Amino acid sequence: MKPLHASIVFVSLNHAIFTGMRLAIALAAINLKVSPLVVGMVTSSFAILPMLGSIHLGRYVDRHGSGSLNLICVILLACAALLAASVPHVAALAIAGLVVGGAFMTTHLMNQQMVGQQSKPEDRTANFALAATGIAASATLSPMLTGFAIDHVGFSWAFFLLALLPLCSLQFVLFRKLPKLSAREPHAKAAAQGKITDLLRDPQLRHIYIINVVFATSWDIFLFMTPLYGASLGISASQIGLIIGCFSCATFAVRAFAGPISRRLPAWKILLLCMSINGVSNLIFGMVGIVPLLMVFAFTMGLGHGLANPTMNTLLYEAAPQGRTSEVIGLRTSVGMSLQFSLPMMAGGLGALIGIAPLFWFVAALQMGSAYNSRSNWHTPNRSIY
Repeated sequence: MKPLHASIVFVSLNHAIFTGMRLAIALAAINLKVSPLVVGMVTSSFAILPMLGSIHLGRYVDRHGSGSLNLICVILLACAALLAASVPHVAALAIAGLVVGGAFMTTHLMNQQMVGQQSKPEDRTANFALAATGIAASATLSPMLTGFAIDHVGFSWAFFLLALLPLCSLQFVLFRKLPKLSAREPHAKAAAQGKITDLLRDPQLRHIYIINVVFATSWDIFLFMTPLYGASLGISASQIGLIIGCFSCATFAVRAFAGPISRRLPAWKILLLCMSINGVSNLIFGMVGIVPLLMVFAFTMGLGHGLANPTMNTLLYEAAPQGRTSEVIGLRTSVGMSLQFSLPMMAGGLGALIGIAPLFWFVAALQMGSAYNSRSNWHTPNRSIY
C-alpha cells in the first residue's frame, strides 16, 4: 500500500469513530432528558482541544514531525469510547467527546500535511478529493450503523462497538504501513519565529479562511441540529442516521468527480456554486418534516460540501508560507473548532427559544449572502484567488 493510501485509510477509520461518537453522544444526552442547551454543551466538548491546541500542534509537527502521535491518538480513541460505554452520565459523555475531538483532529491535521507532501501540483486537488472521499465513506456508514446499533442493542453496546474500530487503525501504526512526517529543518526556524497574525494579514489566506467559516458553520449546524430536529419531529435514531448518512453519501459521490471538475472550473467558481446549492438546500430543509424530503435536501447539501472541501484544502496548501504548512492547516482547524465549540451551545439555546427550523434558515441566508458578496470572484482563474 502506498504511503498516501495508508494515511487516507488510517484517518478514515479514525473519522468513523469520531462521527459515530458524535452522533451517539448527542443522542445519549438527549436520552438522558437534558435540555437542548446541555446537549449543545456536551457536543461542544468535541471542539475544545482542537480549538485551543491545533495551531501549537501544527507548529510542533512542522518542527519535529509526527513521532508517536498517531499511536497515542488511537489509544485515546479506544479509551474514550469505553468510558462512554461504561459510565452513562452527561459528564462522562462530555469527557469522551473532549478526548475523541482532540485525538481525531490530531491525526486529521497530520493526514492533510501528508497528502500535500505526497502529491504533485497537478494532482493535488484530486488527491485531496481522494482523502476527502475516504472521510465521506466513513461518515456515510458510521452514522447509519451507529443509529441502528442504538435502536437494536442500546447505547452501551453501540459505544463498545465503536471502541473496536481503533483496533483496525492500530495495525497501520504497529506494522509500519503508516508514513511519518519528518521535521522540515530548512524552514523550522522561520516557522518557529512566525506569528499567527502574519498568516491572517495574508490576503489570500484570509479570504480562504472567511469562506471556510461559512462552510464550517453550515456543516456544524447541520450535524448538531439534525438529531434535535429529528427528535422534535418524532423521527427514530435509525432515520436520523439515514438523513445524516445521505449528507455524507453525497460528499462521497461528488468527490469522485472533484478532480475532473477542478480541471474544468476555476476554484472560486466551484466555491460560489457550492455556497448557492447549500443555501437553497438549508432553506428548504428547515421547511419540511417528511423523512424522504429531509434525505433529499441533506443529499444536496452534501454535494456542496463535498466539492468545496478539497478545493479549499488545495488553496490553503498552495498559499501556505514555506515551513508553515501544518500551522496554516492548524489555524484553519482552530477556527473551525471554535465554531464547533460555540455554535452548538448558541444553537441549542436559540433552538430552545425560537425553534430549530429558523437556524437552518439563518444558515441559508449566510450561504447565499456570502455567495452574492463574493460574486466578483466568478471569473478568477485557478491557482490565483485575486
